[in-house]
Amino acid sequence: SDLVLIIPDEGIVFMGDLLYNDRHPWLADGNPLDWQASLKFVYEDPSLITYVPGHGPVGGKEPVQKLYSYLQSINDLALTATSDSLRMLVSQSQIPDEYMNWRFGRFYQPNLQYLCERQFKGEARLEDKKKNGSGH
Repeated sequence: SDLVLIIPDEGIVFMGDLLYNDRHPWLADGNPLDWQASLKFVYEDPSLITYVPGHGPVGGKEPVQKLYSYLQSINDLALTATSDSLRMLVSQSQIPDEYMNWRFGRFYQPNLQYLCERQFKGEARLEDKKKNGSGH
């Protein structure tokens, strides 16, 4: 679980380990689908303008959107691993160009492996959880 501190009068949100700015997060310690939902929630709040990450420089909405997109793209890639051979191939994928310069690049392939395992176990994507009524 993570703690978020919002100072509404200032439009500031302290995100802790929910926000990594230009850094690959470590996904295996939490639920990436819930993480993505949390990012969307704070991103869509028009009163929030300053985001203080747990890792990286302070920013506006852009770092939140970038991390959300990262989680979406890595999850989409993992969803293509529909067999053992594809799972092995996908989990060895190289870092996409848009994330190549992010710190902690060594986390990318373990993140993919973790998401491929979740896919193999039948864990749904965020959109599927919402359709089934179990998402945020």
